[in-house]
Amino acid sequence: MSIEQTNVNVSADEVEINERDYWKEQANIRGVSYANNITTAKLKELVQARIAEQEATNSGGTRGRQSLEKLAPEVLANIDKATALVRFQINVLDPSKQDWTAITVTAGNANFSPIRRVIPLNAPVWHAERILVEVLKTMKYAHRKSERHPRLRQHIDNMSKPKYLPCFNIVELPPLTEEELKALAEQQAVNNTGQSEND
Repeated sequence: MSIEQTNVNVSADEVEINERDYWKEQANIRGVSYANNITTAKLKELVQARIAEQEATNSGGTRGRQSLEKLAPEVLANIDKATALVRFQINVLDPSKQDWTAITVTAGNANFSPIRRVIPLNAPVWHAERILVEVLKTMKYAHRKSERHPRLRQHIDNMSKPKYLPCFNIVELPPLTEEELKALAEQQAVNNTGQSEND
């Protein structure tokens, strides 16, 4: 089996047609209206102007979020409050999650990117952002009470009366004191765990 190479000369007109098709496609994707007899150079200018306009509106990040400098001070204060670390203890109450070792929680809003963390369910104490702890507090599961059916002579779950109970019991703990932080840093240095100054 052989591969043949051919030297085909491409004319300037064919390059112009391909370039024009490309810019027409880009204009259609970006919603740029144009006349059929527009020159390729003018079409290219219109598309590039639309791209610059879209980048200017989306410069704050993904999904059209604003940059932090443009946000109001009270919004910045709310972001700081939502992303502050909370020390807490978590106990699983949902029977279907009793065997779980961890849960992935994601939370965010229009002002900052979503935060995703894996929260271990078997750790005695853990730290996570306030917004994630609030999500964990609001998680519920449906508990259906088992009732004796008069005709079937057995217990069945009453599907019409679910009771919504919290999935987790979360106890917020006070932040670590300076002495506890020093002891933790020494323990991490001895065990060679935690972050170093180079990280």
